[in-house]
Amino acid sequence: MLAEHRVIVDLVEELRTSSGLAAAVAGSAIQRLFALHLDKENRLLMPFIVQSPDMSLAESVRGLHELTGEGAGHHGGTHDDGAHHR
Repeated sequence: MLAEHRVIVDLVEELRTSSGLAAAVAGSAIQRLFALHLDKENRLLMPFIVQSPDMSLAESVRGLHELTGEGAGHHGGTHDDGAHHR
């Protein structure tokens, strides 16, 4: 799933620098990959989290922002511990 995050970030970066048909293709790829990724998270990750009450979700995703490029300041919005609250 981490590889999917990286591909999504790469496609978003491609979309930022493209236009016309290339932008449409990148946008469509992002939409499809994100939908598949979200489905996988809902089917596999969320049930695992629910069944693991002692697991720290914050600890589990530590470093993910850096991996996906958010550590470079793409999204901002960090609070006290650097975690995003949405």
